[in-house]
Amino acid sequence: MRLIDMTRLQKRTALVCFSHSLGGLELSTIRIAQAMEKKGVSTVVIVPHSSPLEQRAIESNLHVIALSPRWKYGDISAAVQLARILRDQQIELVILIQS
Repeated sequence: MRLIDMTRLQKRTALVCFSHSLGGLELSTIRIAQAMEKKGVSTVVIVPHSSPLEQRAIESNLHVIALSPRWKYGDISAAVQLARILRDQQIELVILIQS
């Protein structure tokens, strides 16, 4: 039987959290991304620009992309930007972290 490179089978993943706080939800985002990276999963963390979460993700040496929606719901411009990021980064799996 031929051995298969497991990293080729894993999907490129994005973790999206638009919270501007730095509590349990946001810290879980960082922990999940770190655990996935440790397992060899290519991850991108998409967070608000200039947020505590962005700073923590950068400090954790994660691949970070900043995107700041203007509204919590119905922000078409942010949706288009997010779609472009997902396409450009060749993301196959999105994990949305929302309270």
